[in-house]
Amino acid sequence: MAKKERKQKVEKIKKAKSTGYDGTLFSFVKIFFTDVTTYNGLKQYDKAKNRFMINRFMAINYPVMAQRLNKLGTNAANVVDSWSMIAQRYTRVPGWIYTKLNKQTKIDNKVYEPDPDALMFYLNRYQISRRDYKLALKFNAEAVMKEIEYIEKQIKANE
Repeated sequence: MAKKERKQKVEKIKKAKSTGYDGTLFSFVKIFFTDVTTYNGLKQYDKAKNRFMINRFMAINYPVMAQRLNKLGTNAANVVDSWSMIAQRYTRVPGWIYTKLNKQTKIDNKVYEPDPDALMFYLNRYQISRRDYKLALKFNAEAVMKEIEYIEKQIKANE
């Protein structure tokens, strides 16, 4: 058994070297956009396996068409073949395929300590607990702090 498995593995590696497709998504994407002959030589299974991500990538630039091809019951390999007609317009992988993520901004570890009277007024006004208040600070700290600071100013003005 081990000899047979090793032989299959070697054949798979040889095939990957000859076609340039090693079974990963981004090798498929590269072939999809750059090499039509290799793409046409791929198995229907390999095309169908990458349908979801190809549809998702192409939805970045062609959202209406992607939604139309997103129906259940459509042949997955044929959907990818449909996208390949559009992909033939490109000579290399387009930049919009690789979406960029924003770097997370550093959060200052300063803990905002409002005036206790202003905090109690805020909690009573919105009928929330301290736990809800901390959650609100986590998700929208700027708006919460701005409102509590306003309440603090009003309390100081009325004293």
